[in-house]
Amino acid sequence: MYILACLLCLSLVACKKDDTIKINPSRTSISQVPAEGGSYEIKVQSGGSWVVREHDQAWIKIAQSGSGANQYLTIEVESNLSEAARTGQIELLSRNSKRMITISQQGKPAGQELKYRVPLVFHVLYYHHQDPNQNIASERIYKVLKEVNELYAKNNINLEFYAAGIDPSGNAMAEPGIDRIKWVAPEINPIEVMTEENNQYLHLLWDPNKYVNVMLYPFSIDAILGIATFPLTPEQFPLEGLDPVKFANLQFSDLKRLRGVSINSSWFVDDVQDPFGGYISSDLLKRQVSTATTIAHELGHYLGLRHVFSEGPQGSCVDTDFCSDTPSYDKRTNYDPFVQAMMSEAKYNPNFKNEFKWQSLFERETCDGKKFEARNIMDYAYCYLDTFTPQQKARMRHTLTYSPFIPGPKHSALSTIRQVHLGPVSIPHNVVICRAPEGYPMPNK
Repeated sequence: MYILACLLCLSLVACKKDDTIKINPSRTSISQVPAEGGSYEIKVQSGGSWVVREHDQAWIKIAQSGSGANQYLTIEVESNLSEAARTGQIELLSRNSKRMITISQQGKPAGQELKYRVPLVFHVLYYHHQDPNQNIASERIYKVLKEVNELYAKNNINLEFYAAGIDPSGNAMAEPGIDRIKWVAPEINPIEVMTEENNQYLHLLWDPNKYVNVMLYPFSIDAILGIATFPLTPEQFPLEGLDPVKFANLQFSDLKRLRGVSINSSWFVDDVQDPFGGYISSDLLKRQVSTATTIAHELGHYLGLRHVFSEGPQGSCVDTDFCSDTPSYDKRTNYDPFVQAMMSEAKYNPNFKNEFKWQSLFERETCDGKKFEARNIMDYAYCYLDTFTPQQKARMRHTLTYSPFIPGPKHSALSTIRQVHLGPVSIPHNVVICRAPEGYPMPNK
């Protein structure tokens, strides 16, 4: 009888269903992540549902995607400003089962500057879904982002803007870095978007401490190419020409106005017409209004750069960009009338073709009378638009290191600043409006 009872017990145990849901990630470690960070995808096979346990590593972002037996885990690792390596773990949980994934990141090599990787999102606002110049194809947007990064890499800024793969809700994005929004009007006033308090556009913004926000939509003011907000700096780490703020840890909830960049999608061009009738090379001509150049220029403002030409009172010629290695010149009084005269000559002088030297459009005269060739990305047409200077780089990197509402790791010294603020915070808000060059017809109207 005893033997029979034992056999029955063993039989019941053997027949008991195993309700464990196994989790099999394609890898359980991501090692030697470089200091600049990176994006990774892990395939996860499972017989049922699973979740990622909450973790406290702010430098690691995680999103799940897919369904059924085969799902994916998107992992974004932030840049590491410290020279010390760091390790974090994330835990995958299912019924009666768990798996750990370990992430190890290298520190910044001693004596070297960090390459920043900054997540960027394009908010594409469109009225006509079928209009390719409003609801712009992802391939065109990614091509522009690649060209922007090439301009920054060419000038050794050590900065890469990457298409964000994870949205604010922790979801993997079907189109990385692209947030499409059906809007209620065919055109939008960009000055209202970028300057008005508590306006109807503020809710479109993603946390600027975590994302660079680029708003892409048709402007109601044709002559404007883009608008950008200037950054802030903690008063303990000031930068000449930028507004200081008392608190270094300003939060998304403190904002009353949109911070980021607005780009006129009506100028999202593949080709342009030469206002001088075919004398300038098509590549150089397109560069004057190309979306990649415009975004690189506006992101320069967003990171603390000003225009290289004098923006003092009318008729004055003074350095106003706080960079001594960018020659200043009087655009309004000196250069603009010259361009207007050339356009008039092109229209009315039958011998203009033989007399015109297009290179003269790319020349400037400094405030003290010296000639130079215009190449700076923070200049206006006509310009080669391919250069940042060392002092401009230093300003941008200062902003990346210290400024609130700019994504990326911040200097450890900011942790010593008193962080608590009670009640509403007064946040300075300054924008710069960048206009299209004279004589260019609107390409997408």
